[in-house]
Amino acid sequence: MKRILFVDDEVFVLDGLKRMLRRMRTQWDMDFVESGEASLELMAQKEFDVGVSDMRMPNMNGAELLNEIKDRYPNTIRFILSGYSDKDLILKSLDSTHQYLAKPCDPETLKTRILRATSLQESISNDALKNLISQLGELPSLPSLYQEILSLLRSPDVSSDRLSDAIKKDIGMTAKILKFSNSGYVGLKRKISSMVDAVSYLGMDYIRSIILTIGAFGRLKQFRIDGLTIDNFWDNSLKVAEAAKAVSISQTSSRNMAEEAYVGGLLHACGKLILSANFPAKYVEVNQMVLEEGISQLDAEVKIFGAHHGQVGAYLLGLWGLAGPIVEAVHWYHNPSNSIPVDFQPLTAVHVSSALLFEVGEEDNADKPKDHLFLHAELDPDYLEKIGLLSRLGDWRFLVNSYQRPNEERQQLVAGMLVD
Repeated sequence: MKRILFVDDEVFVLDGLKRMLRRMRTQWDMDFVESGEASLELMAQKEFDVGVSDMRMPNMNGAELLNEIKDRYPNTIRFILSGYSDKDLILKSLDSTHQYLAKPCDPETLKTRILRATSLQESISNDALKNLISQLGELPSLPSLYQEILSLLRSPDVSSDRLSDAIKKDIGMTAKILKFSNSGYVGLKRKISSMVDAVSYLGMDYIRSIILTIGAFGRLKQFRIDGLTIDNFWDNSLKVAEAAKAVSISQTSSRNMAEEAYVGGLLHACGKLILSANFPAKYVEVNQMVLEEGISQLDAEVKIFGAHHGQVGAYLLGLWGLAGPIVEAVHWYHNPSNSIPVDFQPLTAVHVSSALLFEVGEEDNADKPKDHLFLHAELDPDYLEKIGLLSRLGDWRFLVNSYQRPNEERQQLVAGMLVD
């Protein structure tokens, strides 16, 4: 049974939550307290899986409370539930809050968000790894891209389209801004997966505040593991993102699905970045195990960390409240048959793009040292057959191969394959 802690200084709000969540008493052990101090005293006595706090409270506000919980009990999933949109408090709580929910919050939304977050938690068995992921406030950004975006933000006449194009090349900023865009503070009824939509809804001032005021995006300076540099990691991620979006556009007219495929492709390997950047020596062991024992990268990661990079990335993005199809694509892109195959999804586009780009790289670089962090991305024809799309593989292979061509030629090929 999951333990959930609700914190609000207004008794009538707590009473409303008790009534609203009465049916969950068979699944959740719930406590309701009226202050941050009282919640910390209670947490010292027993563990909680989730903490849900109001923002504005006397003595200790929600941002301060969740910062304390993050430091003392990093495994606890942290939500803010508030009717206030205080910009300064929001910015202060970005790194300590997994998700934001706006008051009034309907019971189904609250239950769904909590259930989804706790279910992802169960996929990580290693407590130390779970602690690390829960404490992450951001993913690292590429220094050159960070500087490019800073330069754009200093320009008084920068367009939202130009800024969006720059941001969506960067893993860390994309994840962070989408996390905030999908928070209850923004108040949107649907999930935001497009950077253009995020910039449009939040506005340039808010985007500028997130990037400049918080300094929220960790930057990796020198990063190299067995030949992997941060630059070729980003290059691979960006190629998968662009190819996944093109594959999606060739299959469906849904703009939202194409954007989810792009973001899923950009973030597909973020779990590798988390593991290799935080445990470099252990990731060297993963690479050695792949080469010496001939096992897959996923199996080696599970042996060393107790979880593979897909689970790690999906757990973090799920905690942050990103759209379900994006989380699913990150979790299952290596082994989509282990998901619940239905029809064409962002997962399909990311899997096909990652696997086919790997095939192209293998052919073009057969005589070069292998980049171990991108080994064993193998196409799953059984999955494609299950969803009735195996016949599309030839077209997609041709399309993905175009990502080794000059940009102008590639755009012409993609345009010729667009779905009507």
